[in-house]
Amino acid sequence: MDIHVVKRNGLIEKFNPDKINALLDWAVKDLNAVAMDIAMRAEFGLFDGIPTSSIHSVLVDSAVGLISVESPDYQYVAGRLTLAGLRKQVWGGIVPPSLHYLIQHNHDAGVYADWVVQSYTEAEIHELDQCLQHDRDFNLTAAAVRQLMDKYLVQDRVTKRVYETPQFMYMLIAMGLYRNVPDRLRVIKEVYDDYTMARINLPTPTLSGMRSRINSYASCALLQIGDSLDSIMSTATACAEAVSSRYGLGLDASSVRAEGSPIRGGESIHSGVIPILKIFEAIVRGIYQGGVRRGSATVCFNWWHYEMPEILMLKAVTGAEEQRVRHLDYCILFEGLFQERALQNRDVTLFSPHEVPELLANMGMPEFRELYEAAETNPAIRMKRRVKARDLLSTFLIQRFETTRYYAMFVDSVNNHCSWLGQVRMTNLCTEITHPVTPLQKPRDIDAEAGVCILSAVNVLTTSPEQLEEVCYKIVLGLDQSIDLQDYFTPGARTFATTRRSLGVGITNLAALFASEGLAYDSPEAPNRAAQIMESVSYYLIKASVRLAQEYGPCDGFYETKWSQGLLPIDTYKKTVDEFVTEPLHHDWEWLRSEIAIHGMRHSTLTAIMPVESSSVLQNATNGIEPPKTLFVSKSSKSGFVPMLVPGIGKFHQNYKLAFEYENNVGFFRVIAALQKFTDMAISANAYYQPSRYKDGLVPQSVLMRDHYDAYRFGLHTMYYLVADDGDQQSAGAESGCAGGGCAL
Repeated sequence: MDIHVVKRNGLIEKFNPDKINALLDWAVKDLNAVAMDIAMRAEFGLFDGIPTSSIHSVLVDSAVGLISVESPDYQYVAGRLTLAGLRKQVWGGIVPPSLHYLIQHNHDAGVYADWVVQSYTEAEIHELDQCLQHDRDFNLTAAAVRQLMDKYLVQDRVTKRVYETPQFMYMLIAMGLYRNVPDRLRVIKEVYDDYTMARINLPTPTLSGMRSRINSYASCALLQIGDSLDSIMSTATACAEAVSSRYGLGLDASSVRAEGSPIRGGESIHSGVIPILKIFEAIVRGIYQGGVRRGSATVCFNWWHYEMPEILMLKAVTGAEEQRVRHLDYCILFEGLFQERALQNRDVTLFSPHEVPELLANMGMPEFRELYEAAETNPAIRMKRRVKARDLLSTFLIQRFETTRYYAMFVDSVNNHCSWLGQVRMTNLCTEITHPVTPLQKPRDIDAEAGVCILSAVNVLTTSPEQLEEVCYKIVLGLDQSIDLQDYFTPGARTFATTRRSLGVGITNLAALFASEGLAYDSPEAPNRAAQIMESVSYYLIKASVRLAQEYGPCDGFYETKWSQGLLPIDTYKKTVDEFVTEPLHHDWEWLRSEIAIHGMRHSTLTAIMPVESSSVLQNATNGIEPPKTLFVSKSSKSGFVPMLVPGIGKFHQNYKLAFEYENNVGFFRVIAALQKFTDMAISANAYYQPSRYKDGLVPQSVLMRDHYDAYRFGLHTMYYLVADDGDQQSAGAESGCAGGGCAL
């Protein structure tokens, strides 16, 4: 049967296989892949009258179908084929337009910001154009190209028209972030190489926003909900603005008084936390983040909140809808007193926060225990509720296991080890950021502080030890610039960002690095190797901040940090880490301490390790610090699932020990603890369980409880997802929660 094709202009012509064969020959060049195998699979998708654009999709799908651990190069073939279609759409052929033309064209089309045409001369743009390496696109896998097209390349999200290709994107991001630094062309060229050689991992807001007309590059916002109608509604408005500006949300609802509490001296009765949470749930579900991702929020509560038994059931799969708020996630703040009483099976007392403001003000601080015990015996406090601490912990662990979305924050560990002098009592969407914030009391409140997450990460597999110091400096310099370049959703966010200049720089691709060195997470060497890596990253980041403080001055909030008192993360970490981290310090910390004393620091915080779920796909990297679940995983995109292989296939993939192959979480927790030793905020880390290891396929609660106490004892600051093997790990990389939310990078 003759096959005819319909061209883009509507003309019909006879199908010419020579064009397909030439394209396939180009796509497999220098790769271990066979063009004929793709062509044979594609035959089944051809039909008379097929549009030429559909033929291209058939070829891509055929190449994707051949991706396997045994034939990894087909992921690059599929990537090239996808790029061919993208280039035809953007370039109009196989020759790229000049950078100057692209900038002018896209600005005239209304998709690039004004700074793109105003900040550089034509000569400067021409010089940068000569540095573009469009062939580096061919280092991208099919999953990476698909992710770029779905989320990051500037486009019209209604018509799906894309306006740029990957190398243009990376160059324009560098031009945007570093446009105001001295010797900027040299810096931009170097950073462009860092981006395109996968040494620096960029966050989603920067990837999609820098150069577009959305001038917002922070990943998450941290907002505290005050105990008044004005504060609740002002915070709700701020949340709507934050979500629409692509922020994920961390909310502190611990101040919201309990159901039945008096309002205005008994004039009215408070409805409790659930109706308030439903307001924020509606905002998160109802506002889409510029077509890039859905809104997401994690809500923090102190363990002693009067409604804690009900809070722990908010995501339960059963129960009346009016008692559930399932589309928010929850982080429960624990500390030593609760941990002790649960271990001893003793009672605790729950309070409505409006009656115990001193507990709110000291949660996680040394004074909390004495104040709490005094409140328990204070007859003037009307609303008290006695429960077994272990029952609360048991409910938390069960709901954490069943929903995966109850997180833990060990707030006393946070306050002891973080860089802040003031109290921290909340975390962000993905539990790696720990900021002190104050509640909004009115719309556009200039006196409140809303925390913002300004993030990036070092790819530890692709960054050599010799490159690390300069890479860390470039990251800090670029993020520092972004603080002053971007817009903020509320004045309190601008106040926080510009006063405290808090950054969160993490690491990614740790599992691949371990595999390349033959290390398993449960080996005795793994925590020491993790400590060695993170010590260098932390040291160079702090050194970079001191260097910028010399040039621009310390941040206004410097004296509200432990840095100003001469304290470093190596002074305040939980010393139980020394039981399994025996690696000595490799850097001159005393010299660095003296430099801080002389010059101050440009930033209040520097380190946090985020999930890196989304942008890791662009670098074909393992997520953050997590062990992979499989060697072959399907990453979700708006176009469906795209296969992705872990790094090192054919080289060191046999060295990977997969997440569910470990007998328990102890080894992984020790690695996290080693990283936490040098991290001044927190680490977004999961716990993994293989139910088939246990009787009747049920993970005993004793195992969950042991992990909870191990995490606390090792000095972890937070615990993120609980992940159980459901037997279908091919889709283990599907985006959910933070990956589709704010700070997954």
